[in-house]
Amino acid sequence: PYWTDEFVGAGPFKLREYARGSHALFEAFPDYVLGPPRVDEIEVRFIPDASTLTANLLAGSVDMTLGLSVAPDQAAQVRDEWREGSVVTSPYHGSTVATFPQQVDTALPLTRNLTFRRAMLHAIDRQEMVDTVMFGQSSIAHTIVPPLMQGYDEIQGSIVRYEFDPRKAAQLLEELGYRKGPSGIYEDAAGQKLAFEHWVIQEEQERVRAMFAVTDYWTRIGMEVTPFVVPPQQGRDREYVAQFPAFMVRGVSGMYASLRQYFHSAEAPLPENGFGGNNRGRYMNPELDGLLDRFFQTIPPGERAQVLGQVVHHETDQAVWMGLFNAVYSTIISNRVKDVTPGSNRAKAYNAHLWDMQ
Repeated sequence: PYWTDEFVGAGPFKLREYARGSHALFEAFPDYVLGPPRVDEIEVRFIPDASTLTANLLAGSVDMTLGLSVAPDQAAQVRDEWREGSVVTSPYHGSTVATFPQQVDTALPLTRNLTFRRAMLHAIDRQEMVDTVMFGQSSIAHTIVPPLMQGYDEIQGSIVRYEFDPRKAAQLLEELGYRKGPSGIYEDAAGQKLAFEHWVIQEEQERVRAMFAVTDYWTRIGMEVTPFVVPPQQGRDREYVAQFPAFMVRGVSGMYASLRQYFHSAEAPLPENGFGGNNRGRYMNPELDGLLDRFFQTIPPGERAQVLGQVVHHETDQAVWMGLFNAVYSTIISNRVKDVTPGSNRAKAYNAHLWDMQ
C-alpha cells in the first residue's frame, strides 16, 4: 500500500490527511534532522484545470505552485495581473521541444534529403515562437545540448545555426526542383504537391502550440501541411507513434546521457526491437554512432569536450532534428511566502523546512 494510500518518509512534514484527486494535508515534524519546520501545516491541492488554478492564484486561495502545473500562457497572465506575488521561470531539466523528420518508411521521402531539412529550418521563425508560444520565457534550441549544461560554452563554436530566412528556404526548395503551382503550393516536375502531415501527441500545451506554429510557417512558405494532434491513448502506442508519416513535435531531455538514446542507430524504434527505442526520427548514421560511442567511452575532459563538439556539429549540420525552443517551468509564489527557492527540476520542496509565512 505504500506510496499509494500510505506513505513512509523522513522529511520535515508528516502526512496527516490524503484525499485522492483533492488534497493532501501535512503537519510539521519537529524532530526533522535539519531542524523543525518554520510553518506548522502545508496543504497541497490537486488542481488539474489550468483556468481553475489561475483563478485560485489570483483570488489568493493558493499561495504557490509546485511541479509543472503552470503553462507559459498562465504564468504570463498571472505575472501581468497579480500584484500579490511573483513568477519565477527556470530551465526544465535541460529539456527542449523539437520537431523530428521521419527517416524510416516515411510518407515524404524528402525528409531524408539534407537540403530539404535545411529549408524547413530556415522557414521557421523560432524567435517569434519563443515570444509567442513561450511568452518570451525561453530561448531558441539551436542544439540538443541546452545552454545550462556544463560544457556548453566549449561547444558553441561547433553549432550550425539556421536563422529565419524564408527566401533561403524558397531557394533551397527550388534547388530541389520545386516550383509553386497555380494554387500557391510547391509542386515537383510531375505536378505533385508538396503535402504532408505534422503530428504532436496531445500532452503539454506548449508542444501542441509549437506544432501549430511550425505548421503555419511551413504553410505560409507554400507547403500543404496537415496538422494532427494524436489522442493520448494512441500516443502511448509505441509502434503507432514511431511510424509518424513525416514530421512530429516531441519533447526531449538535453542531458548528456540522453544523446545516445535520441541519436544512436541502436535506439531507433523498429519492428525488431518492439519499437522500444527513443531515437525519435529514427535517424541512423554510422559516423554519428561512432562519435557517440567515443563520447561515452572518453574520460579526459578535454578529449570529451572535443568529441561532444563533433557530435553537436553533426546533429546540427545534418539537421538530424529541428530544435524549436528550450523548455521552462514557472513557479508562482505569493509575497506572503518566504524563503522558497525554485530549483531546476520537478523537486522544488527540498527546503520546505525553511519556508515561512508573513
